[in-house]
Amino acid sequence: MSPGDRVHVSGAAGSVIGEVISVASPWELPDLPELEAGPARGVLLEWGIVSVAMIGYNRPPRVVFAALELNDGRWFDLRGQELSISPAAAPAQPREGSRRARSSAPRGKRVIESRSLPSPAKEGIPPA
Repeated sequence: MSPGDRVHVSGAAGSVIGEVISVASPWELPDLPELEAGPARGVLLEWGIVSVAMIGYNRPPRVVFAALELNDGRWFDLRGQELSISPAAAPAQPREGSRRARSSAPRGKRVIESRSLPSPAKEGIPPA
């Protein structure tokens, strides 16, 4: 696993497709201003942690979480819940001749279909 990889992460909280932001061994963890990483490194090594991965996914707002890899290859979140992390398939490319591939929108511009949002009043949502 390396930065930029797309991964599928499953755990007690559900499943997401995310992007690896960074992966580091406990020895590679940086010191932060006014926070020395030395004590944290010691605890991670004592627990058998060999890698700390930061993984982000877009679910407004963007969410970033840490995954800890044990020396036996298992991954856990910071609450100690086991995670399953595997490579995610690359996003599907539009097929030649498909509606998306034939779009007349200028290159680099994203076409957003016009859909009406549900009315808060119709959904029983009180006004703010």
